[in-house]
Amino acid sequence: MTTFEAGERGSPVEFSAVAVDGREVTAPSGSVATVILLWGSWCAPCRAEATEVGDAARRLADEGIDVIGVAVRDTAAGVDGFVERFGVDYPVVLDDDGRIQVDLAERTVLGGVPTTLVLDREGRIACRIVGRLDAQTLETAVAGVVDG
Repeated sequence: MTTFEAGERGSPVEFSAVAVDGREVTAPSGSVATVILLWGSWCAPCRAEATEVGDAARRLADEGIDVIGVAVRDTAAGVDGFVERFGVDYPVVLDDDGRIQVDLAERTVLGGVPTTLVLDREGRIACRIVGRLDAQTLETAVAGVVDG
């Protein structure tokens, strides 16, 4: 996990897209923090973390934290299967043209998938977690951004 102090955070992440379930997704979301989960249905660590991270995402949503999934290098069928298999209920955007991933990579090193970014209220990357994620790490990272 890498955290960035306020003066190191750079410009805000900004994108709008339609999630695979038809919801409009915007980052930054305007909430106290936004979590962006980059994953692929083909990614073994992404599948391994999916249930636990999904449970954490529901708890965070109850606290007013927005969670957005960004499926990279994937297909609509792959994303649909992943969402159904793991009960993903946060919005997921299929970044089939790589536009979102490239925009994020201009702001921080992504290091492959899974990668998790926590944005502050202004939409700046405040924390980056590369690799398999667990609920405690995610919730700790978000709390550090919200409370910091």
